[in-house]
Amino acid sequence: MNRMRIASIGLVATCLFAASVKSVSAQAPQASPAAKEESAERTFAGLKFGAGLSFTIDTGKHDRVDSATIDANGIVRVDKTSNGIARIMLEAHYLFSPSKLDAATQEWTYANWGMGPFVSVQPGSDEIINALGIGLMLGFRHDRKSNQSFNLGFGLSVDPNTKVLGDEFIDGQPAPLGPDGKPLPIRYVTREQAGFLMLASFSWR
Repeated sequence: MNRMRIASIGLVATCLFAASVKSVSAQAPQASPAAKEESAERTFAGLKFGAGLSFTIDTGKHDRVDSATIDANGIVRVDKTSNGIARIMLEAHYLFSPSKLDAATQEWTYANWGMGPFVSVQPGSDEIINALGIGLMLGFRHDRKSNQSFNLGFGLSVDPNTKVLGDEFIDGQPAPLGPDGKPLPIRYVTREQAGFLMLASFSWR
């Protein structure tokens, strides 16, 4: 009898413990869609941006040069350029969606696609902007109530600190000579450079 009583008490205690764990789990706060969306955003200079994948094709007169050398014959040789840049940028957009008035409900309904402007930045340290972009974006939602979408934007980007060769150095041409008659060492300069920007993001707002 004592063994049966102990087993019964243990079974009841186990059931009560399982019920309490389930109740606590049910009462635990769940992250709302708005909270999840906000967690995917990043604040830069006091403004909220989402992440986007971008590719920039340089349209400037000068190549973006990573490294260059002068060969044994005194000819300038560019070793590596970066005229096509793939990078993650922070972007913000506003999409205008076509709408129509439902005659039955007298409510406005919106299409699952939209078009509008976007801006993008590639932040550096201490809120310094390494690149800035602007253009037009087209977005498609999964449905009219979803905040998830596929957005594709096209525009112009500007990199304010692009590394290029000094004007006196031309790839494939003899390097300028110094007072001693020897080729001068490679000189680089930084300048603003424009490019054609393509950007993809995945949030409707």
